[in-house]
Amino acid sequence: GRLVKSVRAGDLFLSQSSRWLHFGLAEAGVIREIRVRWPGSGWEVFADTEVGGAYLLKQGSRAAAKIERTPRKIQPATEAVPLGALRDQGARIILPAKIPLPPIGYRNVAGQPQMIAVQGKPQIVLLWSASCRHCRRELAALATAADRLRSAGLKVTALSVDVGGDAVSDAYNLMDAVKWPFAWGMIESDAIDRVDEFQRALFDLTVPMAVPLTLLCDRKGNVAAIYRGGLEMEDLLEDLKALEGADEARLHTLAPPFAGRWFTMPVDPTYAVEFMARQFEGRLAEDALFYLDAAMQRATGDRRSALGQELAGKHLLFARQYKTGRNPQRAAAHFESALALGPRAEVYLDYGTMLASYGTLGEAKVLLERALALEPNLKQAVDALALVRKLIAEGK
Repeated sequence: GRLVKSVRAGDLFLSQSSRWLHFGLAEAGVIREIRVRWPGSGWEVFADTEVGGAYLLKQGSRAAAKIERTPRKIQPATEAVPLGALRDQGARIILPAKIPLPPIGYRNVAGQPQMIAVQGKPQIVLLWSASCRHCRRELAALATAADRLRSAGLKVTALSVDVGGDAVSDAYNLMDAVKWPFAWGMIESDAIDRVDEFQRALFDLTVPMAVPLTLLCDRKGNVAAIYRGGLEMEDLLEDLKALEGADEARLHTLAPPFAGRWFTMPVDPTYAVEFMARQFEGRLAEDALFYLDAAMQRATGDRRSALGQELAGKHLLFARQYKTGRNPQRAAAHFESALALGPRAEVYLDYGTMLASYGTLGEAKVLLERALALEPNLKQAVDALALVRKLIAEGK
């Protein structure tokens, strides 16, 4: 019989086909010959081949060069491997686009609420637990390298994920033991959710968030690299130097963990951040507004206008939800954000009626008047303003 196969040099999306061709010969005990039709040329015959062998065929050689291969033996697993055992290897990931670090709140060692802030210098944010041996080793290594890190201009903040009396006490004891020289505190639970969603959104396939997890951020608060598991100090300093001032093209080059050459252009910075917003919308819809705003700030022209209108609409939606749920502080924040993106009569109306319901009549009057300045025939605003003026006149 005759078997025919073709070598294809890359007919799949973002991948390349193997140049190995495997022929299963079933019961055939002899190979009579191998005939190859080369591109742009004629046929070439290769002989002296044996069943079960592997051969390298080169155009014009007329001889099949045998390749010695060591057979692989795959043994079935006898028991499940716990996920924690896989974390020793760690992962060092350079992001191909500049994506802002999500808002991260924590309580410092004095119990005061703080936020990770952009301070015009690169920084790392390390999530850790006192119960994690890799975390203890990483904290000790960072403490030992404090002078080198400061000389490199790097700010360091370590945030414990420990919760509860004994766990929190263990966290304080560990930081005392390693003589921690940088800022640290206890991360807020909603911030853990944001970090988890951030790393989920970046990858098609990802493992659940585990500590230690280190985020390297540039001077503008964009996450430049992620380190899962143990962190090597030389890797961190090398990445810090390589990423300093890197533009999209440079990040595009640094991101793959292997040598090669891209045939696609760098990721559009607006698209990358908008993509994060869409990913967040599934589980953390309100937090998605942070990335939608960042995408709008990076966009220009019609795209910027469209993102701004979408963002204002989403702020109004959340404002109405908090208004209905009797959370005026959160509602007011969203009303203000919506108005910052452009005056709209419906926003002034809803905001004004909410303030009026809580007795803040002076401010309500101003907002309702602004609604009517934009839409003089808006009946709801006319009626609401008349009632507010009546209440003010009555001294209520």
